[in-house]
Amino acid sequence: ELPNGPLLLGFVAASLVVLLIPGPGVLYVVARSAAQGVRAGLVSVLGLAAGALAHVAAAAAGLSAILLASATAFGVVKLLGAGYLIYLGLSTLFAARPAATPDTAYLSPAPAPLRRLFADGVVVSLFNPKITVFFLAFLPQFVAPDLETTLASATVPGQVLALGLIYVALAL
Repeated sequence: ELPNGPLLLGFVAASLVVLLIPGPGVLYVVARSAAQGVRAGLVSVLGLAAGALAHVAAAAAGLSAILLASATAFGVVKLLGAGYLIYLGLSTLFAARPAATPDTAYLSPAPAPLRRLFADGVVVSLFNPKITVFFLAFLPQFVAPDLETTLASATVPGQVLALGLIYVALAL
């Protein structure tokens, strides 16, 4: 059953605030949109959403608690995410270009295929520390295991899943 009540409204409001704070995902979408247009930006957003769904599944299964328990594991996720964003930026900057002539000096690198943009979006989302922190530390505050609300009538993993799906829908 879909959650409702004050907890849900608080979660939606807090999620919107978090979503409005620019992070790696926003930078990725802006860069892809600027380089390849609206369609590429939309595909990138879908990739980010797919990656966020993996976070939702991990949180609902309790797997993300491993990252919460280990500062080292969380640090590795942050470094991998930062490294991947740097790799994407450098590969865009140094993409193979044909030799410039006066007629072709204005040409930009060949656009990345849409499936590549989607896959890159998934990876950016998976290693985005902002999303990881959201699902580890923030979302659990809205789970109500003992309150008399519709939200609490679901199991804790069910609540986490429902709230995570709401977050992904808001992000889209």
